[in-house]
Amino acid sequence: MTRQSREQRRSSSIVRYSLIAGIIGILIIGAGVVSFFVDQASRQTPFDVQAPPGAVQWGESDVLSNSRNVYYRIPDSVENVVNYFQQKMNEHYGDAVERCIRIPAVGEAPPAAIGQSVPFQFNCMFDHSGFRSTQYTLVVIYPGQANENPEMDAEGLTVVRYEQLWQS
Repeated sequence: MTRQSREQRRSSSIVRYSLIAGIIGILIIGAGVVSFFVDQASRQTPFDVQAPPGAVQWGESDVLSNSRNVYYRIPDSVENVVNYFQQKMNEHYGDAVERCIRIPAVGEAPPAAIGQSVPFQFNCMFDHSGFRSTQYTLVVIYPGQANENPEMDAEGLTVVRYEQLWQS
């Protein structure tokens, strides 16, 4: 084999490997772009957190086109419901660092302090926001209150409100 044919073979191999590397690079960039748009599309709906066993949806209200409140009544204690959502937070965040926050931290609050006639509430934030996108569910847990209207009566139950916001 002559020296010239070896050089031609070597230069054609370099071109071939460069083309293959370029095609692989383009495919990787394309997959990244597709992944980004799929991720953005997934954030255009509410981030749903599974409700506890026995939860019954009690109502829903749309605040804006990209937010809503969903209410549940649960025949269980506030402590058990908070423990359930704390476990869900541990699973969501992958650790036990994020905590459900009690308001007030101890005791009971006067009705005007937290905006409604509940003695205390727990807030559990499930944030699923990403690059240039917002998607979260704030879970608010509080003891149900007695009401003369049977449809509004939650005495002896735990009430959970999902405050959901997502990008539109």
